[in-house]
Amino acid sequence: MTKKGFSIVEIVLAAALFAIFSVGAVGLVVQGLEANRLAAEQAIANQFAAEGLEMARAVRNQNFSGLSGFSGTNNTFEKYTRTIASTSVDADTYKITSTVSWAVTAGRNNSVVLNTYLTNWRKAIATIGNWANPNSLAGTLDLTGTQAGLKIAVSGSYAYVIRAISGGANFLVINISNPASPILAGSLTTTGTPADIFVAGNYAYLSTNDSNAELKIINITNPAAPSLASAFNLPGNTQTTGVYVLGTTAYLSRNASSQNEFYIINVSNPTSPSITGSLNLSASTNDVKVLGNYAFLATANTIQQLQVINITIPAAPTLAGSVQLGTVAATKLELATGLAVVSAGSNVYLVNISTPTTPSQTGVYAAGGAVNDLSLGNNNTYAFLATSNTASELQVLDISNPASPSLVGIYNDTGNYNGIAYDGSSDRVYAATSITTGEVRVIAP
Repeated sequence: MTKKGFSIVEIVLAAALFAIFSVGAVGLVVQGLEANRLAAEQAIANQFAAEGLEMARAVRNQNFSGLSGFSGTNNTFEKYTRTIASTSVDADTYKITSTVSWAVTAGRNNSVVLNTYLTNWRKAIATIGNWANPNSLAGTLDLTGTQAGLKIAVSGSYAYVIRAISGGANFLVINISNPASPILAGSLTTTGTPADIFVAGNYAYLSTNDSNAELKIINITNPAAPSLASAFNLPGNTQTTGVYVLGTTAYLSRNASSQNEFYIINVSNPTSPSITGSLNLSASTNDVKVLGNYAFLATANTIQQLQVINITIPAAPTLAGSVQLGTVAATKLELATGLAVVSAGSNVYLVNISTPTTPSQTGVYAAGGAVNDLSLGNNNTYAFLATSNTASELQVLDISNPASPSLVGIYNDTGNYNGIAYDGSSDRVYAATSITTGEVRVIAP
């Protein structure tokens, strides 16, 4: 007679085998989850480390000597801590190391280390031209239509221009590889009117009055065919005015409303930006620049035209300092190491920001017409002004002595200069103007 069923020995053996295989399977699942988590953390750490290198690059671009002893400030982002260090290689080169560390588990740490070498690229021009007599119109470009050029940015062999235009291209890419003969390379029509532009890497960032997409990010990888990467909607429907990008972070200034006037945006994925932090300043902010752990805002607050924001904790920016500059709204600003150059009406103010929490006015210059834009050059010893002064739309200031800025030279044109960008590699000024027969102007010394 055959017995049916399993013996106790067989049951125990089966259970043991099942346990062995189950433990192995669970172990594989846990290892897979752990690997995914580590990969995600590694990607985040890489982004923070890359942003650290961009901070050092921004310091280099503003003043190469600022890299001497530059260490940044230890920044903590949730469980990630970043340190930045610079090491002199030679008189014209620094090695920058950006390290991000974090705790993987209670007893295990991990880190990401990125390095780059930054050179004194401005030194390529041994002698800057004679800007005491900038009387050479080196090139022009007549854009279609009669709308004025608003602002202009230069990066490499291209200039990027924004215009106030209805139903046509308001973002234009211009080939300036030959400054004497700028050529339209590509264009794009976006909704709303752009107010400011910043170019970083393969993207151009626009602040606009589009109430459904106040920040627009344009892919410029192919200059002949720029495309909209994303259109980001901020809370409310108030115009953004200024935009500045550093690494994976965009900073926006905005007109006063029931919403905040200063925003920090994560643009690590340009196709999907997100708000990191914001701050209510109770007045319109017209421009923004960043240096180290501080954002500087040109504002319409007539007793705090320059406001300094501590962005050490991006999710919780705080007002750290301010200074009054005259009695009218500040509109544009540029930064150099220890110095802010701020326009307010027809005046340009020089502000000591060596201690960002206590900025102080050191000098002032009267341009005789509204100062619409600023650009620094000649190792930040010159400020190039785009103005509405009908006798000197372009003005060049010597700001090497911030207590006593002085006029170096002027260029008289036939219409207002609204935007300006000085390019050190070509020693040329590029201007966006109201001149309908040549909205883009190239000025040589």
